[in-house]
Amino acid sequence: MKVKKLHVDGGGEYKGQLTPILKSLGIKYEPTPPRTPECNGKAERMNRTLNNMVRAMLAQANMPNSFWASAMKMATYLRNRLPSSAIDDEIPYERWYRKPLRKKDLKLLKPFQGCIVWDNVPKENRKKHCRNKLFDHGTKGCFIGYVSWSTYSYYDFARKTILQSHNLTFMETEFPQRSDFGDLPDEAFKRLRGPDPKRHSHDEEDESAMNTDSDSEDEHEHVVAPFVPATPTTPTTPVTYDEIVVEQQPPPDEIFSIIFSPLADSIPKSFKDAVSHPDRKFW
Repeated sequence: MKVKKLHVDGGGEYKGQLTPILKSLGIKYEPTPPRTPECNGKAERMNRTLNNMVRAMLAQANMPNSFWASAMKMATYLRNRLPSSAIDDEIPYERWYRKPLRKKDLKLLKPFQGCIVWDNVPKENRKKHCRNKLFDHGTKGCFIGYVSWSTYSYYDFARKTILQSHNLTFMETEFPQRSDFGDLPDEAFKRLRGPDPKRHSHDEEDESAMNTDSDSEDEHEHVVAPFVPATPTTPTTPVTYDEIVVEQQPPPDEIFSIIFSPLADSIPKSFKDAVSHPDRKFW
């Protein structure tokens, strides 16, 4: 498979030393016009897919943004070993190298990037004052990526550096805490916000970015209301409503008097006589 041309955007990372190398290999360098991401749609879409994977892996592992390069390398490693609809559901790794994935290559894969790992420390490398039978014979870290079919890379929490090892024990369901990376500010763990759901295409983004009309700036200008100190309010007298309270008390022996309302004329006389009788008791 021979590369005939390199169709990329006009980024500065593709200029300089890369241009003479492409010319010496007979590869045509074809940049896109400025501010036209739609001219390089496939690459831009893949960039967004990889960025979503990076954001998810960093958030899952509680890792700071400084590990974005390792997460991007991990995301690319996994995408190259997954079926792709662009090449008829074939695997890019097999198409490029023209050989199938080996069984040991698949056994190398781990389900998560950033999970807790323990590396075995040889006895000769342990400190003299730590030669205790109950002392940990391993160092704790988090999984970073793959080096070869038999070697992994991980971040050592104690040494604060990235190391490589073959004897790793993976805790695939455990992830580090923010405190494991030291006293970093919250800005180091803050992720970028996702795309605005109100925008549905790149054309709308380009129009909003290129629209420099003064009227549109006035419409979207953020106006801050003046600060008005709160005035103390005087407590108002609470309104008390009549309530009917029923207490569980034993009934009285007698009812001495009953005052009827003006509608007493409608009450039967027999009931009045029964209630007003002095010897009558009610329970």
